[in-house]
Amino acid sequence: AVVRAVVLLVQAAGGRAIIADNPFVLPLTAGGWQSFYERTGLAAVAAETGAELNTHVRPLQRPHPDGTLIKVVDTSSFLVEADVVISVPKLKTHGFMRYTGAVKNLFGVIPGLTKPGYHARLADTRRFCGMMLDLAALVAPRLNIVDAVVAMEGEGPGGGDPRPVGWLLASQDPLAVDVVAGEIMGLPWRDNPLLVEAEARGTTPARIEDVELVGAEPADLRVADFRLPET
Repeated sequence: AVVRAVVLLVQAAGGRAIIADNPFVLPLTAGGWQSFYERTGLAAVAAETGAELNTHVRPLQRPHPDGTLIKVVDTSSFLVEADVVISVPKLKTHGFMRYTGAVKNLFGVIPGLTKPGYHARLADTRRFCGMMLDLAALVAPRLNIVDAVVAMEGEGPGGGDPRPVGWLLASQDPLAVDVVAGEIMGLPWRDNPLLVEAEARGTTPARIEDVELVGAEPADLRVADFRLPET
């Protein structure tokens, strides 16, 4: 439903919408992708709205001279073919990252079968978060919309449970919506490795007091007894 709304707004603005996901699944074929899109409901959205479903990834290496940790990034062809990137993740818990949202969602531009290599080379959370911050700077999404209408709590992302939350978070800055998501979950910034690494780099915002909220106050955000992953 959220992707459908975004597609309609893109079309109303005169744009051509391409729905792209890049999961680490096999087989990475047009048929495999079509099955994934059908199971998630995105194929129905495309059929209704006329949006295009991306069913191929041509791996590309892009230089990133401004990167702190990574200077060359493996990306997917759909990224460079788009004039504007709109990132639409779910708010979810994550055993390795504690939380996955707007910044972590951009890992989806890494070709599916290349992802495990990044996890192997960047096996500790600080290095992985450093890579994610570099990647966010390279992708530079124009808009980030975190779907927290129904979020995931507990042992995410593979073994978590749905949790009704009722929020949509949007910002031009992916880090800003991740800061607010942490407040919703009751995850202090010092326990969020992404925000700790951002703070160490001097990248803002990393704390809720650095975010200008519209439509809510910090006290309105917290969801009682939101279960964080034990790992």
